[in-house]
Amino acid sequence: DRENLFEDFMVDLDRKRREDKRNMRKENMASFRQLLEETKSIKVSSQWRKVQELLDEDPRYLALDKEDRLIVFEDYIRDMERRDEEDKIKEAEEKKKQERRVRDEFRQLLQTMFEEGQLNHRTKWKKVIEGPMKNHPAFKAMEKQGREKELFDDFVMDLENSIKEDKKVIKQIMQDLTFVITPSTTLDEFTEAIKADSKFETVQPTSVRAIYDDLQDKLESREKEARKQKQKVMEKFKDQLKSIKEIDEHATYEACVELFEDSTSYQNLEDEERRKVFDEYVAKLKRKQEKGDKHHKDKDKDRDKDEKKKDKKHKHDHDDRPVKKRKHDDDDEEEDAAHVDDRDRDRDRDRGRDRDRDRDRD
Repeated sequence: DRENLFEDFMVDLDRKRREDKRNMRKENMASFRQLLEETKSIKVSSQWRKVQELLDEDPRYLALDKEDRLIVFEDYIRDMERRDEEDKIKEAEEKKKQERRVRDEFRQLLQTMFEEGQLNHRTKWKKVIEGPMKNHPAFKAMEKQGREKELFDDFVMDLENSIKEDKKVIKQIMQDLTFVITPSTTLDEFTEAIKADSKFETVQPTSVRAIYDDLQDKLESREKEARKQKQKVMEKFKDQLKSIKEIDEHATYEACVELFEDSTSYQNLEDEERRKVFDEYVAKLKRKQEKGDKHHKDKDKDRDKDEKKKDKKHKHDHDDRPVKKRKHDDDDEEEDAAHVDDRDRDRDRDRGRDRDRDRDRD
């Protein structure tokens, strides 16, 4: 029995010693781990050889054998690598969240601008960035990501697709209600008219304004084109009037209508439009005639002055000549009369030429 007791005691003692040794090793390894954590110069890329040189005088380093030190160091480096990787993942996730928030705020800005009528599915990017968006914080934040135009294009494309479907519904409603939009139709009047149909419930409220603007733009384009074509016809009619020599500054519409009533340009105009073109053309002829008459009067005055100077010089020269026979005096009088007749003919000829030039310029 004593031997058994002794053997049991020795077994327990040995187990306790081994356990104490394990605990001591564990404590020493923990202390060394703490030493590594306190040494801020140790990085993931640090080499064990250089780390040993930093710590070889510390009791916590000396308390472990070589193998245990390396084990602790390698475990510590692996933990650092794992933490760095986790930090990078968290940082990347946070960055993504932040970028997503910025994108959401930018999309919300675009949506608000759309609802307020500051942009629609046909708005160009250049116009947007030169407008109120330019200084908005959401735009400034989006600029840092460099994707602001990409998101704008996506937003506009989504608008186009959405509006395209809603437009089909609204056109059907207008057809069913025989409602016709005019340039004077307001947005409120347009909305009140079409919302009476049950199909209007499927239309997004934000699409109504865009569709209304589209329809008004088309009306404006058609009217602009119609005015352009009408102006061309009026110009052709004016050219027709210019080609008719019988029409002068004294002409009246009623007296001349038979001269051009068979022309295509005449027939493509309303009576009010024809008269307007005719009256404007005749008024222009009158202004030019008045201007020409004034010009001729001034020209005649200048010519008269020159003739008077010539006559005065001629008379002076004549008085200085010796007195001759009466026949010579009669010849001088005939010569003066012929000179006056030639001058009058020159004036009439000049006036005729000027009048023809004015007509050709018109």
